[in-house]
Amino acid sequence: MSRMVEYPQAESLLAAHGLPLVESTLVYTLGEAQSWASQIGFPVCLKINSTAIAHRSDVEGVILDIRDPSQLSQAFSRLIDRLDIQTDGLLLQRMIPSGLELIVGVKWDPTFGHVIMLGAGGVLAEMLAQVAIRPLPLNRTDALDMISGINQRGLLDGYRDLAAVDRESLASLLLGVSSAVQANPWIDQLDLNPVIADREGLHVVDLLLYGVEETRRAASTRRFPPESLRPFFHPRSVAVIGASRNPTKGGHVIVKNLARFAFPGQVFPINPNADEILGFRCYPDLTQVPDEVDLAVGIVPKDQMPTAIQSCVDKGVKAAIVVTAGYSDTGPEGAEQEQTIRRALHDAGIRLMGPNSIGTISPSAGLATSITTLHPIRPGHVSIVGQTGVLASGLANHIATLERFGLARVACIGNRADVDECDVLEYLLADPDTEVIGMYLEGIRDGRRFMELLERARDHKRLVVIKAGRSEEGARAVSSHTGALAVDDRIFDGICRKYGVIRAFDLEQMMDLLKFYALVPPTSAKTLGVLSITGMGCVLTADLAAPMGFGIPPFQESTKTAIRLIMPAWAPLHNPCDLWSTIEANGPETAYRQVGLAILDDPGIESLFLIFLLIDESDFDPGPMADELLAHAGKKPIFAAILGGEKASVESWQTALESRSIPTYPGLQRALGAAAAALNLSNGPGF
Repeated sequence: MSRMVEYPQAESLLAAHGLPLVESTLVYTLGEAQSWASQIGFPVCLKINSTAIAHRSDVEGVILDIRDPSQLSQAFSRLIDRLDIQTDGLLLQRMIPSGLELIVGVKWDPTFGHVIMLGAGGVLAEMLAQVAIRPLPLNRTDALDMISGINQRGLLDGYRDLAAVDRESLASLLLGVSSAVQANPWIDQLDLNPVIADREGLHVVDLLLYGVEETRRAASTRRFPPESLRPFFHPRSVAVIGASRNPTKGGHVIVKNLARFAFPGQVFPINPNADEILGFRCYPDLTQVPDEVDLAVGIVPKDQMPTAIQSCVDKGVKAAIVVTAGYSDTGPEGAEQEQTIRRALHDAGIRLMGPNSIGTISPSAGLATSITTLHPIRPGHVSIVGQTGVLASGLANHIATLERFGLARVACIGNRADVDECDVLEYLLADPDTEVIGMYLEGIRDGRRFMELLERARDHKRLVVIKAGRSEEGARAVSSHTGALAVDDRIFDGICRKYGVIRAFDLEQMMDLLKFYALVPPTSAKTLGVLSITGMGCVLTADLAAPMGFGIPPFQESTKTAIRLIMPAWAPLHNPCDLWSTIEANGPETAYRQVGLAILDDPGIESLFLIFLLIDESDFDPGPMADELLAHAGKKPIFAAILGGEKASVESWQTALESRSIPTYPGLQRALGAAAAALNLSNGPGF
């Protein structure tokens, strides 16, 4: 139970951490009020002091701009006599002139622990709705990033009679709040509202502090070492409990996928009514398998699952995937059944993925436990984890047949009775084959551990995350899908910004980003050279690029000189560069190659964006041109967009470019959005 802390105690606690509080004096008589007012000087303000009142303005408990002893006497009488409430005296404060009003707040979040909010206050709060949220503790970089986040409309730069806000002072205030909360983890909620910024600096005019009786910290826990997940991705043997001879059944498809992926280990179909399935000898019960079993996949009806789980315990398997649904995804009764499964396996030291999971894919290990037929997937350096079977079904086939990058690992964690997003993320951070990680999340079980892992990932793995349940409707859908609790989206956005995680908002955006990351080495680039066959591509790129964080600088004179060697003298020459006249004069291949090389030589250009329109007049084999540009580019990234063309031509060009590590997209916005996020210009695709 949370309780309000008395104002003087709260004021003293925060003052010890350097917050710029407007000094308050607690008075009980008019004489005390007059004496203190004469010492601090008029004008002053008078406020009710009571732990029974959260918002003084709701009971007209604040009187501002008291300018002389007579007004003070009237104000004192009004607050004492009119309000029929239990008070603990009145607070007398020096009146702060009007200025820009800000709000700083802290609250305890059950997933991530304490989080801090900075936003516009007063009449601007609803109009701008501009807030920045981060988890605690803060460092100075976090604080300055929050300040930049609420200054998108120039709120802090000063306008009319308002002075510009000193960002360093505001950052120090945020760090002071962080320090105070870290030193006092019993704090449940803290509101500094308003914080007034004027030409003299910052002034915390009012505050509200709630605490809890117990001291609490968001603790990170881990039940098993990350190596315990290895059997899910590199098993030496797989048993399929519920294997079927019926080609339409999931128990048949799992065995088929293991065969199609050329799993090199042993496969044990478990079916008491069959001798063999797809050439693999069947066993009537898991315990009758003569060899060790690393991974068991259970796909039997719910009423048979307890027997299947007991056979896993008796056999001593290392890991189990439960495909069957109908547990915590259906309600309390199913949740209790799910916990029974978890406890039985946990007590035996067996890791569980699911229930409601279609398992894992590991192409380099020849492993695929999906219940949908999969095309073989080339091994690569992208791993994907999430609470949906789409990852190991339709999305996996899309990557196998349409994308030009491969996969390292896929994990569909289902209801997360045991193995959750943090377990898989920790495993992937240590996986040498994984360089890029995509995550689809409907909830986060251990927020503090999740943040610790994001901190570890920051310098050597690149993450793209979709978090479902951003709206109230989405949150309700999440709870009916995998039994997960949705995470407050504004808090999650602050987490991503703090740790440099890129957010996507649907699978298309995540795929665009994963492709860019897979094909382009880690780098950053703020300026863009644009080469387009059409003027429309130039104009639209200029409109789209700036809001996404790209600069499009003019070409340097040496670059213009090099381009003029093949561009007609009458043609305008700018960045973005309209290439049509040069194509007419020299042909498309020469035009793209020569102008592209010149742009890459420009020291003011950090990346090259190629825009193609596939018509007969612009058709050529782009492979040799791409090879030459890439050889010349050094660390400058190159990416492309195709605006239109026949299906066969588009697929041929995309294959030629992406097989040479030039990510290519069907449209300007998708290309620029993915590039802006991947090149560290934004925390999302900018769509």
